[in-house]
Amino acid sequence: MNNTNKEIPTAEQVLEYRNKFTNCEIMSESEIIEAQKWCENFENRYDLMTKAYEENGKFGLKDAAGKVLIPAIYDSIGFTFHDDFMDRLVAVQLGDKAGLVTPDGKGTPFTQFEYDDINLVGTENNCYEEFYLMTIGDKCGLSDMYGHFYIPMGADEIIEPCFETIPYVKDGKYGFASTTIDVTTEAIYDDYEFQDEYLVVTKDGESGYIDIDGKFT
Repeated sequence: MNNTNKEIPTAEQVLEYRNKFTNCEIMSESEIIEAQKWCENFENRYDLMTKAYEENGKFGLKDAAGKVLIPAIYDSIGFTFHDDFMDRLVAVQLGDKAGLVTPDGKGTPFTQFEYDDINLVGTENNCYEEFYLMTIGDKCGLSDMYGHFYIPMGADEIIEPCFETIPYVKDGKYGFASTTIDVTTEAIYDDYEFQDEYLVVTKDGESGYIDIDGKFT
């Protein structure tokens, strides 16, 4: 069903949807299954995407029920998203620079407006695991949707994530960030390849692995 054919939920309905799994750790298996079915039916009926809106030539963002998350004070809104993830930071444009702001009803800046571009990238095996690719000139960095930088600004290239690992290039060498154990290595490796789901790296002519502390073994 196309979102344009779906109903717009009320604020009360959206709140009920958001709270459906609040106490999932004490829910029984049957209660979880019932809640999942309820949410699936709700998602099929209602449009749960946030919406960009315009006022006086400026843009803001509203939640699925129409509540203002970001007032119309920016020159563009980068991305909308499913209401499940309404606490994630939002990429916006102010003048000729981009930055991340908080959907707190005020659009409070989380970063400086210093980026030339901010784009979404995701892992190939998990469409919900997305990141912001930030660029300044010919340098780039990668943060999660909540502002945590997996790869600090200064990389020359960030390669498409694979198996929850994000390779990057800096000064002709490879480094790697893990999205599961929150470890980022320095860019000191000459080459790499994935063997099944394992990352094999090469350094000074020797091949090996990177352990959970980010060290070459």
